[in-house]
Amino acid sequence: MTVQEVAHFLHVSEDTVRRQVRQGQLEAVHLGKTPTGRVRLRIPRTALDKLMGSSSTQRQDPVATLRALFAQLEFSEQERLIDEAVLWARGQRGEEQGQSDVERPEITPEEIALRFPGGRRVRGQG
Repeated sequence: MTVQEVAHFLHVSEDTVRRQVRQGQLEAVHLGKTPTGRVRLRIPRTALDKLMGSSSTQRQDPVATLRALFAQLEFSEQERLIDEAVLWARGQRGEEQGQSDVERPEITPEEIALRFPGGRRVRGQG
């Protein structure tokens, strides 16, 4: 990884990354000099892992983790969680708009068909 990429990943300045390399806290490969005279460096991902004390560069995507956990639930549990999430989201939106107590009317399948012509039907819709 470049100095700039490592700085972005660690949320520090490029100078901090260069200082860590100079002080031996971070391993790097020297590739010569830039046109401005600075040392051109590349930092291996394994060096970041050592610095962070774990394999932080190989973090799993949090959305993938949630999907995997969700897939382990029974269908009824999935439906209950979806319903709770929708209610929570509607409450959040209502609070932002100052309308947390407003009831929203149910949308019929006919209204959905009118609003989204050519849409495919999903479970349980005739």
